[in-house]
Amino acid sequence: MNLPLLFSFSPSWLTQGLQHPVLTPSHAILICSLAFLIGQQSKLPIHIFLLFISSIAGMLLNYFVFPGTRLELLLLGMALIIGLLVVIRIKQLPPLILIISLLLATLTGLFIGIDSQPISIPGLRTNSVINWHLGAVITITLSTLILSLIAQLLRRFGDGIVLRVLGSWVATSALITLTLQYAKI
Repeated sequence: MNLPLLFSFSPSWLTQGLQHPVLTPSHAILICSLAFLIGQQSKLPIHIFLLFISSIAGMLLNYFVFPGTRLELLLLGMALIIGLLVVIRIKQLPPLILIISLLLATLTGLFIGIDSQPISIPGLRTNSVINWHLGAVITITLSTLILSLIAQLLRRFGDGIVLRVLGSWVATSALITLTLQYAKI
């Protein structure tokens, strides 16, 4: 494999990768719910780092081990649980909640990475796939970072009521999307 060819830049595939996590409903809902949970915590950098590393690991697993795996129902179930954790906002056990949120950040990155895959075209070059995955990782990381920074600002207003309402909306969105997945329309 030629290394310069492997790392050559493909702007259209990068752009498609940048759009993927935002345009996929299960990914967008899960990213929002995780960002709101991270916003309730005080350890933002470690959460974002774990999300970044685990999403890269998930995409590598998708590319080499589990090609074509679909985890939409699992992602929506996780978003529902994380949204409910945001609504409940357990304050009594901070170390336990921190461990749970770190585990959820790692699982979120891993599962979104496994679920993310570019369109399969015969003869697609490896550099296009790498650029697509690079764009997806950038969007996953930056959107979670931005939303969690906004959530950290919102947790100070009204004892975090605004953030808890947003968490309930995310949980409701996950539940409605899950319901529509099973509806026979």
